[in-house]
Amino acid sequence: MKTKEVVLSILEQKKNTYVSGHAISEAAHVSRTAVWKAVEELRRAGYEIDSAPKRGYRLAEGSDVISAEGIAVCLSHKVLAERIVVFDELESTNLTAKLNVISGMTGKSVIIARRQSAGTGHGKTEYHSPEGGIYLSLIKEPQREEPRLKAADIGRTVSAVIAGESGKETRLDKATNRIFIGQQKVCGVLTEIIADLETGEISAYIIGIGIQLAGIRKNRMIAALIEAFLGENA
Repeated sequence: MKTKEVVLSILEQKKNTYVSGHAISEAAHVSRTAVWKAVEELRRAGYEIDSAPKRGYRLAEGSDVISAEGIAVCLSHKVLAERIVVFDELESTNLTAKLNVISGMTGKSVIIARRQSAGTGHGKTEYHSPEGGIYLSLIKEPQREEPRLKAADIGRTVSAVIAGESGKETRLDKATNRIFIGQQKVCGVLTEIIADLETGEISAYIIGIGIQLAGIRKNRMIAALIEAFLGENA
């Protein structure tokens, strides 16, 4: 891990608590100067990090930049953190996930982008994906004796997670797997499969989820979605 990632992991685990520069340098096995440089880099990336003489550094409670380290803190099954990869930008998380299954491009099963340049919805419609939303694709391998996943069941699971994390009542449009809060569309779900054309045997489900909803804790929402779909196989 890069020094920046190690420092972020330490600050995420002690969120809203000051951690001394000495303690961070000891844990990260780097100099105090390297810690300071890593903190400055994180600040430029948008993390709210306070500093105080003789107290150290503190990641603000409200800081919620999407990161593997921030998601990991929210996971019950910590082993799932090893499956996560976060990109600043992708054309499409579903496209990257499919390439991942075919070529093992990253070896990860949770593909996240802070923004997408060519996100798509049902019928290949354009899905506008600016920074500030949640865009991820989960690669779920079918388990032996497990019934085939249905799009509506996936939509219901995502809808329940959003309701639980936002505290608001959600409504699922079963025809499109779009999720609404009141009249506002807050989420789209696009599920694709990779299968053998001759036998019809499915090797992987690609569950693409895009959420645009103000006031949610993004890292915690992503962790809840990962647990909902991959937690039983952690």
